[in-house]
Formats: sequence, C-alpha cells, structure tokens
Amino acid sequence: AGLRRHQVERRLERRQCGAGETFVFPAAGVEPGDFLCRLRADQNALAAVRSQAESSYWELYAAERDVAVALVTRDLAETLKREADLRAEVGSVGPNQVNNAQVFLSEQRLFYLDAEDQLSRASDNIAALINQRPQSAPRYRTSGEPPQDFSTEMEDEAEARALLTNHELL
Repeated sequence: AGLRRHQVERRLERRQCGAGETFVFPAAGVEPGDFLCRLRADQNALAAVRSQAESSYWELYAAERDVAVALVTRDLAETLKREADLRAEVGSVGPNQVNNAQVFLSEQRLFYLDAEDQLSRASDNIAALINQRPQSAPRYRTSGEPPQDFSTEMEDEAEARALLTNHELL
C-alpha cells in the first residue's frame, strides 16, 4: 500500500490558480483543478463587471449633480450680469464691474458646457458597458438617490466579508 501511495503522489502535480493559490490534481486525464481555476476566474470576472457597473452608475450620478450645480451657477451669473448692466445704465457702477460680470458669466457658461460633456461621457461609458444606447432619451439617467446612512462594521467583520467575496485576496 505504501508503494502504491508513493506512485500516486509522484503523479500529482501542483498548478497555480488565482492569487498564488495552489490546487493539487492528477497530471494526466481529467483535471478537476482546471474546473476550479475556471470557476475562480469566472467569479473574479463577475465581481469586476459588478464593480465597474456600480462605479459607472455613481460616476453618472455625480455628473448629473455637477450639471445641476453648474446650471444654477450659470443662471446666477446671468442675473449678476443683468444687474451690472442695469446699474451701469443708471451710473451707479463703472464699466469694470460690467466687464467682471461678463467674464464671470462666460466662465460659468464654460463650466456648464464641461459638466454637460462629462455627463455625456458618463452616459456613454454605461452604454458601452451594457452595449446598448438609451432608447427614449439622449443619455442615461440615474434612477435613485444614494443611501444617506451607512452601517459601520468592525474591521474583522469587513475583512472576513472581503475575503469571502473577493477571490483574488485569497
């Protein structure tokens, strides 16, 4: 029995799979380790796609917020410019204040255009990720607000959860 066990152990081969994880399986014939390696690769790929989708969604959310802020700021700059023009007509301010208001308005218009461009890019990233353009609108829109409160967990619990869900950490 000892000789037979020695022969079997000599035919075993070690293969690397994943982040330094080693599986032992027979060198010839069906290789069950290949299945485990493929399963691990599939799980890692799925986790990467989920992560990329979530990241793209929050990028789109942030871009929408940036557009909203830029729009409000641009509208305020237009009001400031109109006010400076009216004050200049009655002589209470000089041309320097009108020019400053015009420069500020031009900057805010540029910021708004940049924010719109960033929003379009974020929407295009999602379209590329899912390989489908939005059908009823020019770009994708977010559907909800992020959670306002987050539960905290102990460091050991977070580490254990990360090790269970992220197979590249093993």
